[in-house]
Parts: sequence; C-alpha cells; structure tokens
Amino acid sequence: MAVSVMLFNASSLVIAISVNQGPQIAVPPTGASLDWAPQNQDPDLGPEYAPGFPAPNVIGNAGVNVLAAKIAGVPVGGMPFQFAIPAGQPVGSVQIYVFFATVQSCSWLAVVDGKPITQQMNLAGDVPML
Repeated sequence: MAVSVMLFNASSLVIAISVNQGPQIAVPPTGASLDWAPQNQDPDLGPEYAPGFPAPNVIGNAGVNVLAAKIAGVPVGGMPFQFAIPAGQPVGSVQIYVFFATVQSCSWLAVVDGKPITQQMNLAGDVPML
C-alpha cells in the first residue's frame, strides 16, 4: 500500500521539489502570518512512499532517494538531498523538511513515523554534512 509523503517548506518563498527525478512539486511558503509553521504541498500531487526501489515521484526503501529543490528555477543548496530508508523498517508516514537561508545554504530533514532518520546540511562553499 502506498503512503503519502509530505514535503514541508520552512521558508518565505515557494520551493519546487523533485523526488527521484519526478515532476517538480510546488511547496508553498510560510511567514509571520502563519506563525512560521512549515507549509506542505497539495498531497494529491505526490510524492508517495512504496516499498521497493526509488522511482520518479516515489520514495523507496531499496536504494538511495534523491530530492532536488529550486526557487524560481535556481537550484537550492548546491546539491540534491540523498537519503535511504532502511529496508525492513515499517513506514506509516514520511515527512521531508527543507530549510534555507540562501540558494547556496540549506538543510534537509527526513522523518519516518515521527522519528528523524537522516538530515543533510549544505552550507555555502562546504561539503554537505550528513
């Protein structure tokens, strides 16, 4: 059974996120009027989680998932977010958060069933930290 994946944007600009080279999904911004609560995409647009290999617009647990973010067509963070969900781990929900200060500096966090499984920080001029 497929599980929906929620993409959360903690910035004040719309971010387009591609999951495993799938279509870009617009994730709305947040701001003071929303108490800076991260906003999520329209869940009807995907992506989803399904056991097996990652595929366009599908997070999988049999390989590395690759997410890329853009703002107005400009890549965010210098490189994509790559992570794997351990095979055999039960998955009831997946949330992925992206935070950025500039297009060169951003942080990603992947959460499965309320538990962080990985994070990545891409800082301007630095190698990403895992």
